[in-house]
Amino acid sequence: MPAQTWTRRTLASLLDEKTPSEEVLRVAAPFTKMDLERMTEGERDAVLDAFRDAALRARQEHGGALTSEDVMAGLRAARAALEAVPQDERSNRAIRLLADCACVPATPAES
Repeated sequence: MPAQTWTRRTLASLLDEKTPSEEVLRVAAPFTKMDLERMTEGERDAVLDAFRDAALRARQEHGGALTSEDVMAGLRAARAALEAVPQDERSNRAIRLLADCACVPATPAES
């Protein structure tokens, strides 16, 4: 339950989404507090910015509440942000996340 609480708070903070649905929480849940804590500051900033921007853009396109598809768009963008970090500069956590990532390969991160 603490992981779900962290996920709920993080989504609320990043996306101004006060009551994400259970489906949204389920999609976002594999990305954990430990993942962020073990990244470099630059990786963490890039991932959170990319996630927020893509998820908000996706939500704005349909004009409704946050959906699991919006979160997936955010996760794909976060993956692209990690992929944009030069391989020899990636943290061990970023390397592991990219290896274990279940989302489709991303296009390069948007500037």
